[in-house]
Amino acid sequence: QLRAARADRQLMADRMLENWLAFVDALGERGHTLLCIEDLHWADPASIRFIDAAVRSSRERSLMVLALARPEVRETLPQLWAERGLLHLHLPKLSPRACKRLLESLAGAPLEPALQAALLARADGNPFFLEELVRGLATRPHDTGLPETILGLVQARLDALGEEPKLLIQAASIFGQSFRLVAVSTLIGHDNAQFAYESALSQLCEREMIVALGAPRNQEYAFRHAILREAAYLLQADEDRALGHRLAAAWLEQASESPALVADHYERGGARASARQWWARAAAQAFEVGSLDDALRFGARAVACGLLEPEFGKLAVVLAEARSYGYDDLGASTWAERARESFPAGTAEWWRATQVGANVHLRSGAPELDALVEEMIEQFAPSSALPEQAVAIMYTISESLRVMRDDVAERLLALLPKQLPEALAGRPEGCLAAARARKAFRTGNLSEALRFASDALDVFRKAGAVRDLCDTLNLRGYLLHELGAYTDAETALLEAIQLGTRIGSANDVHYGQLNLGSSYVRHARYDDAERALMAAWEGYQKLNVVSFQAEALGHLAKVHCARGDLGRARQTAERALQLDSLDAAPTALVLARLATIDLAAGLTGDALEHASRAQSFVREQGVTEFVGLIAVSHVESLEAAGSHASAREALADAGRWLEAQAAKIDDPALRRSFLAQVPEHAHLRRLAAVSA
Repeated sequence: QLRAARADRQLMADRMLENWLAFVDALGERGHTLLCIEDLHWADPASIRFIDAAVRSSRERSLMVLALARPEVRETLPQLWAERGLLHLHLPKLSPRACKRLLESLAGAPLEPALQAALLARADGNPFFLEELVRGLATRPHDTGLPETILGLVQARLDALGEEPKLLIQAASIFGQSFRLVAVSTLIGHDNAQFAYESALSQLCEREMIVALGAPRNQEYAFRHAILREAAYLLQADEDRALGHRLAAAWLEQASESPALVADHYERGGARASARQWWARAAAQAFEVGSLDDALRFGARAVACGLLEPEFGKLAVVLAEARSYGYDDLGASTWAERARESFPAGTAEWWRATQVGANVHLRSGAPELDALVEEMIEQFAPSSALPEQAVAIMYTISESLRVMRDDVAERLLALLPKQLPEALAGRPEGCLAAARARKAFRTGNLSEALRFASDALDVFRKAGAVRDLCDTLNLRGYLLHELGAYTDAETALLEAIQLGTRIGSANDVHYGQLNLGSSYVRHARYDDAERALMAAWEGYQKLNVVSFQAEALGHLAKVHCARGDLGRARQTAERALQLDSLDAAPTALVLARLATIDLAAGLTGDALEHASRAQSFVREQGVTEFVGLIAVSHVESLEAAGSHASAREALADAGRWLEAQAAKIDDPALRRSFLAQVPEHAHLRRLAAVSA
């Protein structure tokens, strides 16, 4: 799995997230888990996302997250864990009485009333400021002046330190809130014989400016408060700080620290040439762990530092892929072209960029696609061992089938040997099988679609491709639902919902809820159907996916109609038709539902109008979904209107369609359930029997 993940960035992100969740689950099995996070306002988006996933997927376990942050966290992370029941606890100022008690405890001896009042007024309820004021008095007993700010007070304390402790804490401030002595000694440039490190550290600890963290053999130190670190940092001259950052970057580079951390130090030190290379590495690393925001942010800093070739071309590939995953098609296309221009055709990076360009053009229907496909065919080398070539071909085939460009898919499929090379094993092979399942479904071959979907599931489970697995579980559940195998459909859809919830894939969760609700409607589990469909409808409102909103409302209208609440049923269906930019299939579904409501209300003319409009979408626009349901509403509306000959003709057409669909199902058990267990199909057969 690791080798496959290294060749596939989406798979790498999936595996990292799944392993993190498995770790949290293992902790939960041992008992209650408390995750404490300090200085959350400095957290990176990837860490926030992983913690959110842990909370989301741990509803059956005892997990608590305690995060401490400055007030500005509301600005830097405005939507922080908004859907996780986050409880904000704002720490107010200390009351005057509490401040007085703290002051008496800190001072250790009675203070003059005037001095006490001045200290309390200056601290203004801030316990840290009050502590520093008392410590300042201890180091300057004859100095009655009080600094106006906390920063000024702390700097005054630092000035009172000896030369070596002050130099050590200033060097430490370069590294941030925490540091290691071995790193700081690199900046100071003296060995133990020349510099009393242990003595300086002891003084700083005794004066509570720094605290020791971790085990002695891997000792780390941290500033007791961020203001202490800021004061030590600002006491240095600009050129000294810049030199310190360059030395810190070199040490961090040797210690194999985070590329983003190394890049930031180089940039702060004015070493732009080194900074741009490390920002580019940081962008690539962020994309590998699935943090698209970080990848784009780090990439922008690399470009701002004047990134040159060949690093620019490699970064362009990363930015193209990141924007493609974020559905920024224009940005993805632009960066893909810049990347393609940076590398010779047929190289690994060229194939990665070309894949992005092809997939973006497939999604948008851009005319540049055909020329790009010609290039792919021309550059394809059958004997090449490049995994990037194989992956690009397979994913482009998969996307082509998904957007119904079968002509492109067939041309690229002709390039592949009958025995797939090792580079195509795993996720690419699964994506191809899933795409073939969707193609088979479009042509009405449900049993073949089910076989391909099952093959894809097997591959994705072995590869650990959890997002693809979730998507294909939904596909399998939908196909089983269409075949009338409701028990198996429910199993697949519930697994998809559970997995989608675990990995934070809202679209997969709501699609599973939509199909599960539709399945419940078919076998009259109306309470379960309403819960699932309402969850899907509300979810798709947040995602602004109009077609699935309409489909959910169409099925909810059936629930209300079955309960006899015709007014609510009509209101629900009409609400669906008022949605903007509605596709043909959900429109036809809702019209058919309205026809059924009209018939129940005795509105024969309205029923025929709605049913005829629904049928026109099948006949004139080639709608292939909900055909049986639409046919039933059309036949019954014609019959109710007294158009018996037209009703018989429409019933005959529906019967021929049903027989043709059933003939494509080569599994006898599935063919029987398709005809007998799908309510609208069984109803059409009963109507045909009565008509005969």
